[in-house]
Amino acid sequence: MAELPKGYSLGMCAYCGRAIKVNCLVQDANGKKFSIGSDCVKKSNDIKLLTETQVFQRKIRLEKQSELRKAKLDVKINLYEASLQKEREENGGLTNSELRIRLQEEAKLQRIESLRELSSIISRQVGNFAASIASELNMGKIDFSLRAVEIMQKICDKQKSGLDVASILAEAKAESDIQEK
Repeated sequence: MAELPKGYSLGMCAYCGRAIKVNCLVQDANGKKFSIGSDCVKKSNDIKLLTETQVFQRKIRLEKQSELRKAKLDVKINLYEASLQKEREENGGLTNSELRIRLQEEAKLQRIESLRELSSIISRQVGNFAASIASELNMGKIDFSLRAVEIMQKICDKQKSGLDVASILAEAKAESDIQEK
């Protein structure tokens, strides 16, 4: 109430006597101050009053819409944060996404470890092909063309390693598929 202007009677339209929600504070040509409703402002056909009233009503409507949007957004944010908290409680402090990423990284490290011996044998060969394949094995790649697998097998046979390249790659792929699920 302290913010209300002095000299105006609020809550009742001075023109029609009805209770009003939107108090339009006006002053007549004689300096008399009074409050009328927005409907009565429309009835007055005073262009200046109409424009000011419409701007004021629009401002109020936009503020209400903004508050409503903010409240809806706050609800969505709170629900999302609650779901993340639930995931963290179920997964030892990690969200489902973080857990999935961790498991994928662990699977890749295990795959790299299982390919280390094969990579070591391939890297002893001279040439860009062998260097490229060894590099890809060191990064955990397991999907190679049949021709590349054949060449790797020939390299292993030449080194008398006794490794079965196709089996090693198939086992690494199977372990990777299991751990990613």
